[in-house]
Amino acid sequence: MTRCRAVAIDLDGTIAFKDSRVDPVCIEPLRSLVREVPVIIATGNTVCYAMTAAILIGVDRTVIAENGGVIKVGRDGVEIVNGNGEECRRAYEILKDEMKLEALDWDLRKSDVALRRNVSIDQLSRRLAEINPLLEVVDSGLALHIKDRRINKGEALKVVSDIIEVDLTDFAAIGDSDNDIEMLEEVGIGIAVGNASDRLKAVADVVVEGEYGKGVVEAIEILRG
Repeated sequence: MTRCRAVAIDLDGTIAFKDSRVDPVCIEPLRSLVREVPVIIATGNTVCYAMTAAILIGVDRTVIAENGGVIKVGRDGVEIVNGNGEECRRAYEILKDEMKLEALDWDLRKSDVALRRNVSIDQLSRRLAEINPLLEVVDSGLALHIKDRRINKGEALKVVSDIIEVDLTDFAAIGDSDNDIEMLEEVGIGIAVGNASDRLKAVADVVVEGEYGKGVVEAIEILRG
């Protein structure tokens, strides 16, 4: 018996290493957990990547992608796109030469713009505020993301919570990066893996020692009491 009725879990930096290789140590524990409660991937990565990972790992096929900007309900179900991807792309076009920005997955993204992490996030944030105060930059650990500041994993999880009819207080969430902060703040039990950012550890209810997949295994053990 778990201490929650559903789990939202980050992908890169949590289930997977920073080079996007899934840590194999957590696959069987996640497959075991999903037989008890829904396990929802919530990532800054693209929706096609998130859905493929969900299928291969063996968790639920409802996923949160692009830091909450895209929600896919089932493999062949409805896709919800939030935020203002057009304004994110406009800001990128204005700043790309000035700040030598390099976009990632341009053709696959629907709600944000992902960037290679070769620019100061503080400088980019200041310039974005001048162009469009509704946009912000977040660091997923894998990339920088220009996104609508009203959109995040926590807001997306509210939508998923309504869809699967599980109250947010009955969710647990597991993550590693600053873009997981709102998600951990919204749920009943927020868990940061050992390699998590200091900001995420500060808001987590529990910080485990294990890093990446080992931290996920430790988190699952805690949720099972």
